[in-house]
Amino acid sequence: MMKKYKTPLIIASLVTLLPMVAGFLLWDRLPEVIPVHWGINGTSDAVAGPWFVVFLLPLVLVALQWLCVWVTLRDPRTERQNPKALRMIFWIMPVISIFCCGTIYVSALGNGLFLFRLVPILLGVLFIVIGNYMPKITPNSHLGIKCRWTFHSEENWHASHRFCGKVSVVCGFITLLGVFLPEKCLVAVMCVPLLPLVLSTFLYPYLYYRKQVQEGLPPIAKKPMTKGRVIGIIGSVIACILLAVFLVYPLIDVFIYSTSPMENCSG
Repeated sequence: MMKKYKTPLIIASLVTLLPMVAGFLLWDRLPEVIPVHWGINGTSDAVAGPWFVVFLLPLVLVALQWLCVWVTLRDPRTERQNPKALRMIFWIMPVISIFCCGTIYVSALGNGLFLFRLVPILLGVLFIVIGNYMPKITPNSHLGIKCRWTFHSEENWHASHRFCGKVSVVCGFITLLGVFLPEKCLVAVMCVPLLPLVLSTFLYPYLYYRKQVQEGLPPIAKKPMTKGRVIGIIGSVIACILLAVFLVYPLIDVFIYSTSPMENCSG
């Protein structure tokens, strides 16, 4: 299938490498030390040289692009996947490349205000686009909400993706509101919508599964508690805890450690 999708993959890869061209044109204007990461307070906490930003970063993203496409196309069910949903795999990395490298270039040239206003716009549009594509995803091993309840029945899969798609669109519009808010409130606006979106991907499939069982669907057969399953459960719990910390910590910083939260949110 890699041969079948060779043309869109090459086009997407070239788009992913476009920041290299922009970086080459801006080379004389770029500083020797470029900020590449920012903390929740908006200050830079990691830097790199121009060679890393202009050349290495886009090349790494292209490598990740090919890896993601290769893993996805190895699934035999990909041939039956909706073409519109499959298109996301080809274009997620180009969008990330242009946004990340563009963000770094803009910051390096000293236009931080534009960068601050750009982040909620991109995230909001991304949530909306993903939400519109989610109902089109058919059952597979790489795209969509992959859990035991959605795999148990195709009806659950489609119902869960329709519901979570709507949640994603709503979260996208809420995130877009961040463009009108001051910097401190922007962190909260971007984190708060993520919480219901993440929770919906677990809770809705489970609740729908329980409803189906009550209506007569055979329940999922219990598997023996093997060592591998225990490790998987522990890994999932750790991942959920880390995700919760990632979502909650910025809110703590905004509403507790800020000297005057009301002043920050009022601008």
